[in-house]
Amino acid sequence: MKEHDDTNRGILFKTKLGGDGKPNKRIVMDGNIFEGEDIAENKMNIIMVEERWENKTYLNLYTRIGTLYKNDMELRDSSYPNYGGNFKDKRISGWVNGEGEQKRIRLSLSEKRQQHDGD
Repeated sequence: MKEHDDTNRGILFKTKLGGDGKPNKRIVMDGNIFEGEDIAENKMNIIMVEERWENKTYLNLYTRIGTLYKNDMELRDSSYPNYGGNFKDKRISGWVNGEGEQKRIRLSLSEKRQQHDGD
């Protein structure tokens, strides 16, 4: 029996430091890639992240899958997320926990709210 359900949940941690005290990941380039023939419909933003691990360097490519926006801190109680936004076809929310090197953001995915006319 599963004790904890991580469905539609995640967490972000501060980038770990390597033995030299520098982050082991860093964005080194960004740009676009066009997949297929219809350039206007198939443009994707990408970034290249350099990652060092066990004395080797890897160049990983990432594409945007969502956006987080900072929520107005004056208008929220502690149950309200610090961040909100879109993640593919879902809503993503993020709550900040900890400080400094212990800082992390707990993530939760949910269905997008229905928009009603006149509500």
